[in-house]
Amino acid sequence: MTHPAAPHPNTQVQVPGGVPVLPGPPAVRAGRLAELGLDRRPRPDLDEAATALGRAADADYAMVNILTQDGQWFAGLYRAPRPHLPLIPRTMPLTDGFCPALTARGGLALVLTDVHDHPRLRSNAVVDQLGIRSYVGAPLIDPATGITLATLCFINTTALPQKTEHDQLHLIKTRRDELNPRLFHPALPATP
Repeated sequence: MTHPAAPHPNTQVQVPGGVPVLPGPPAVRAGRLAELGLDRRPRPDLDEAATALGRAADADYAMVNILTQDGQWFAGLYRAPRPHLPLIPRTMPLTDGFCPALTARGGLALVLTDVHDHPRLRSNAVVDQLGIRSYVGAPLIDPATGITLATLCFINTTALPQKTEHDQLHLIKTRRDELNPRLFHPALPATP
């Protein structure tokens, strides 16, 4: 699958106030998520994908995030074994975090090496409550509907060096491209 080239990874993100509007008709979204087994049923393979991403990125957290009309839920979740990191639940409102904003980016990945550099993002529940300073994410677009149903991301409680943003972008896009076929065609075998 070909994805449009991303602008400079730290391009200012426009995040609208209030609850983001997810793309696609709600009934189509809900039906497709149920069809794919992504309607809040555990998928150990997605925990494995999040863990592999988190370890590759040396990240504090990594997620495969399913976006529903009712909120976000982490079908895949990784938390680094660092004692200072709080446990996080598998659900989050659409108003929190950065993944819902990816649905409005036309399929583009996003690297925020330091969310404090972005006035509209520096106050957010994940920043305020978890101390998140950096975010790297990519949308997971269902080829059958063209709708972003999920995202893949990793986050850290420290800022990332700006000189690493292109490497971070390459990593998230590579992992997105590996996961996308498995997510939307679950019968396919996992890649090593």
